[in-house]
Amino acid sequence: VTGGFIPADEQTARDLCTNLLARGADGGVDYASAFTACAGGPRPEFEDRFDAAPGPGWTWLREDAAGWRVRDGALEIRIDGGNAETVRNVLVRPAPDRGAGKWAIEVTLTSLSEPTRQYEQGGLTWYQGGKPVFKLVKEGVNGTVMIVPGHVPLAAKTVRVRLTVEQEAYTV
Repeated sequence: VTGGFIPADEQTARDLCTNLLARGADGGVDYASAFTACAGGPRPEFEDRFDAAPGPGWTWLREDAAGWRVRDGALEIRIDGGNAETVRNVLVRPAPDRGAGKWAIEVTLTSLSEPTRQYEQGGLTWYQGGKPVFKLVKEGVNGTVMIVPGHVPLAAKTVRVRLTVEQEAYTV
């Protein structure tokens, strides 16, 4: 999950955006922070870059400790077959109260290898009562890697997915 911060004032925000975006990819820009700052977005409630073990607030659903690791500054989770009741190595955390206002969950996924099995996936899944009720994932479907929902074909190894929630409404 990535985020940014709230600029102190409008001029600071404009200067920050100009400086960050002018540096480009070679300048080490954290585009998530740049986007959030330039959009005047809110400070993230939490942020975890997963460059070490998952931080406070995360728990595992049916953890297989041998099935995940942190390597080269990134969390790697081995995808294991299963369905909603048996899938292992699902990293979860409580979501903010939907009635408390608008908020977003964002994750950047990089596949070391593309999905090869039907419905193999990684991304955001909304759990309620221990069962998945919504997902926004990079998934292998009939031999094609897609963003689901929508079944949008995807060729990139890296994708950022974002789920915005406001009371009963969801936006992807």
